[in-house]
Amino acid sequence: MEYIKKPTNVYWDLLVILLSGTIIFSQTVFFLVSTVYLLILIQKNHFKILLPKIGGLKLYIFLVVWGGVLGYYLYPIRNVARDIFYFTSTLLWILIGANFIKNKRGASLLKTLYIYAFIVSIYCFYIFLINGNFDFNGIRLNFVTGVYDIGFILPIMILNSFFNRHFVFSKKLDTLIIIIVSAHVFLSLGRISIFVPLASILLVAFLVLIYKKNRKRSFLQVFTLLVLLILLAVVTVTIIPKDVLNFFSGKVGESLNELDNSQIIDSTESAMNNWRAYEMQAAIKQWISSNFFEKIIGSGLGRGIHIDYIPYSWSEMVENNQIPLLHNGYYTVLIKIGILGVLALLTIFLSSLKKGIAGIKRRNREMNVYILLIIISFGGILYTYTIRGPVQEGAFLIWGFLMGVLNTNFYSPFKEELSYEIGSERGDIDDSKEEKTSFM
Repeated sequence: MEYIKKPTNVYWDLLVILLSGTIIFSQTVFFLVSTVYLLILIQKNHFKILLPKIGGLKLYIFLVVWGGVLGYYLYPIRNVARDIFYFTSTLLWILIGANFIKNKRGASLLKTLYIYAFIVSIYCFYIFLINGNFDFNGIRLNFVTGVYDIGFILPIMILNSFFNRHFVFSKKLDTLIIIIVSAHVFLSLGRISIFVPLASILLVAFLVLIYKKNRKRSFLQVFTLLVLLILLAVVTVTIIPKDVLNFFSGKVGESLNELDNSQIIDSTESAMNNWRAYEMQAAIKQWISSNFFEKIIGSGLGRGIHIDYIPYSWSEMVENNQIPLLHNGYYTVLIKIGILGVLALLTIFLSSLKKGIAGIKRRNREMNVYILLIIISFGGILYTYTIRGPVQEGAFLIWGFLMGVLNTNFYSPFKEELSYEIGSERGDIDDSKEEKTSFM
């Protein structure tokens, strides 16, 4: 079999645009920049736009377009434009991912993502040191920048460097980057920003343990990883100020209660104390009271979610007792593009998850790339349930890009290079299943 030389350069255009969207431009300006970038990629592809092969994506796009048309006739144009921005920012990056790889070759996607994560983390540490604010909110605000995007990159780093022993730069430099990026994630002090990457890393460990052929080596790696995670937790608990740690522990303890939408919420105070649960209750109540047509395909973009109890600090921001977005992205979709929209979004996640699981069972050289697909699909499901996912004020950047890259249904040298770049141990590969065919 012919081996491909490991790519060493960086996709500078992608790196600059990712960084500009994370630490330079507002999300509105970045939306325009992303649109121009997509048009440039389409022009390079001879004016052909490539759609990734993701189950449910075409239906989801159709429902978003339909919701926009419906909203145009029913709601203020400002509200419709706002929701179009919320729904299409991430769709834009799925398309960018798909069209990016058509004519890209010779540089390293992993190196590009490593540098992006490293620069964002260093930027956050710089802001933290400049501000010098060591209370809970101060630390959290300094490290929230880009943390959800980095939450997808960190498990990829662990898979590549720890389990596969493949290093993008060198063993020492890769390890340093992983430590800095991990510190960024932990210092964000967000329950979701910490839990989802941690759950994704544990999922990687499980997949390695189940599907890698060298079980003894894999078990030792997983055991070592668990020990390192425990040590990291102990060090973090020791370093973080007690008041910050106590506040964070209290927030973690409240998590399940906040998501329990069966509780009785009958006042502004109880709504504020259990806001995520109240949001879900309000959305379900609104959906049930809607007509059959709205239940199926939604009330249209521009429609808000009605709330009876308005937090005191929101009194001047909430119009007509309606809010445009909920923490749970599925419920936002339910109101605006109906149960069909929710099913389409779930299909996007689950079809990619299914494709990834089917792929790793083949144990060919692309096995680790399929693990990446499983990671981002799994993370996407969790993030959408907790922090809006692909329906938010801006792009679900790295998730959208990688979904587009990994789901494009044609043979591409880019994907073959990515497979070699991540690497596999020869003992993990069934040579009889090595084929020079499409990635998916």
